[in-house]
Amino acid sequence: MSTTPSTKAVRAPGRLVVGPTNLAGAYPYGGSVLGTAQLVTLDIGERESPPFRAEELAGQAFDGLYMGADLFATATLTQWTEDTVNAAGLRSSAGTGTVPAVTYPHASAPAPVLQSSRGVVLLFVPEAIAAGGSNTDEKGLAWILYRARPMLTKPIVFTGFRGPSLFVAWEALPNDSGAVAKIASFGDLSL
Repeated sequence: MSTTPSTKAVRAPGRLVVGPTNLAGAYPYGGSVLGTAQLVTLDIGERESPPFRAEELAGQAFDGLYMGADLFATATLTQWTEDTVNAAGLRSSAGTGTVPAVTYPHASAPAPVLQSSRGVVLLFVPEAIAAGGSNTDEKGLAWILYRARPMLTKPIVFTGFRGPSLFVAWEALPNDSGAVAKIASFGDLSL
């Protein structure tokens, strides 16, 4: 089984919110904002079987199985704090002192643990709506992942010239009702 990465990830200016509780309320909708998002993507990767090959066709592929699709969200964040790391669901704990510090992994996150238990609700809000625009703006394409499993897939980069950037990724898993994601105008989303 292989994963075919999408060549067309959804990219748009906006903000990420973890754990929203009321989409009819004001931004951040009862959730936690994840720093300053420099780039947010939603990538759809289709899974397929190896091709079926037939001897009578000289071994050429004639079919294969579609095995479903996986959704992945990624973000490059700046101006993040230890609260950002915790809100992203990475199971760390805040440090002490005047400079933000993160201890990973947090003592209350022992392994092994089911990936689904680490899931968070992740909401992408178009910039215009987060800045006070109309929640019913049809141009405001938004998305929600109902159980997003966090994955810290790249190192945290520290430089002497600018604040550290944090690359975070989430894999969308089905929630208890079987819902995975919804992509729609913001006013059509629901928790």
